[in-house]
Amino acid sequence: MRVLVAVPTYRRPNELSEFLEATIPQLDSMEATLLVIDNDDEASARAQVEATMAVSARVKYIHEPKPGIAEVRNAGLRIFARGDWDAVVFVDDDEIPESHWLSRLTSYALSSGAGIVTGPVVSIFPPETPDWVIRGGFFQRSIRETGSTSWTAASNNTLLSRSTWVDAGRPQFDPEFSRTGGSDTDFFARIVNAGGVVRYCAEAIVFERVPHGRMTRHWLRRRGLRMGVVNGIVLRRTTSLGRLLLVGLANLAYGAVTSLADMSVRRFPQASHWNRFLYGRGLIASQFGWRVQEYSRG
Repeated sequence: MRVLVAVPTYRRPNELSEFLEATIPQLDSMEATLLVIDNDDEASARAQVEATMAVSARVKYIHEPKPGIAEVRNAGLRIFARGDWDAVVFVDDDEIPESHWLSRLTSYALSSGAGIVTGPVVSIFPPETPDWVIRGGFFQRSIRETGSTSWTAASNNTLLSRSTWVDAGRPQFDPEFSRTGGSDTDFFARIVNAGGVVRYCAEAIVFERVPHGRMTRHWLRRRGLRMGVVNGIVLRRTTSLGRLLLVGLANLAYGAVTSLADMSVRRFPQASHWNRFLYGRGLIASQFGWRVQEYSRG
C-alpha cells in the first residue's frame, strides 16, 4: 500500500523533531511519503523540514498560510488527490509513532478491507502531573478491541483509503469547525454516512505528550463541553432534535449522579463520569446555538 502521511505543524519545532525522528525510518519499507504542512504564516518549519529532506527523499514540505486545522488538512488532501497513493494517513506533529506504527496501520487496512482505520493515542505524562489527573483517568484514552467499529474518527492517527474517499464524493474538512475543533469528527462522520467503515487497530500506536498547561479543571471542563457541542452539531444532520435532547439529558443525569458518588467516596470524580456530565450538557447546549471557541486561529 502506497501511503501519504500528512502531518500539519504550527510552531512546534521540538515536537516536530521527535515526530520526524520516529517516522522517517518507517517510510522506505512502506513506499510512503511524509508531507509536512506548515500552517505558520511565517513558514517557521521550512528550514527544519528542508534539512530533513536533504537526508530523506521521502519527506516533502508545503506551506499553507491560511490558519485553521481544516485548512491545513485540506491542503494535504489536495496533494493526495494529485498523487497516486492508495491511502492518506492523518497524524499530529506532537505525537511520537511507535516503531512499527505505519506498517501495522497499513497491514490491517489491507487485511480487513476497511476504508478507514484508526489507532490508539497513548498519553505520556510529565513528572509533575497532578495526582488527581492520573487517579481520575483524565487524558487516558481507552484502547478498544481491534476490529471494533465507530461512527466517526479523529485525525490524530487515522488512515483513509483513496477508494473510500472517492466513493464518498471526495469530501473536504469543513472550515466552520476551525475555531471550535471537530472538523475531523464531521469529516469522517460524513464518509461513514456515505457508506465508509471505520475499524480500530489497537496495534498501531502513537504516543502524545500531555502539556502541563492542560492539566487544569478549567481546560478539561472546556474540552468536555466542546466535545458535546461538536458531536451535537454533527449528529443533528442525521438525528432528530428530540432524540438528541433525550440523549443529552441521559448523559447529563448519569454523569451528575456518578460524579457525586465518586466525590463522596474518593473526593474527586472519575473522568468517564465527569465527561459524561459535560458531554450531555454540551450536546443539549449545541442545539440552541451555543459554541465553545477553543482555538483562536482559524
